[in-house]
Amino acid sequence: MKYKHKLLERKIDFLLERSGLSVDKHFGVPVQVLDAVKSGNKLKAMRLYREETGASLVDARKVIEELRADT
Repeated sequence: MKYKHKLLERKIDFLLERSGLSVDKHFGVPVQVLDAVKSGNKLKAMRLYREETGASLVDARKVIEELRADT
């Protein structure tokens, strides 16, 4: 199942790249996580993101770092 998920992500990324479209980085990120990022609380943001999405620690860290770079 994990393989299929990654394969679908790659296909979507490819289609978006080819079409010139992009997805908002905030799409699908819970409001509480965005609030924690804005307040500078990285660890809380990661914890909340993991609780809400079931993401791994590595994936949560990547998302939070990307969100922090945008603010």
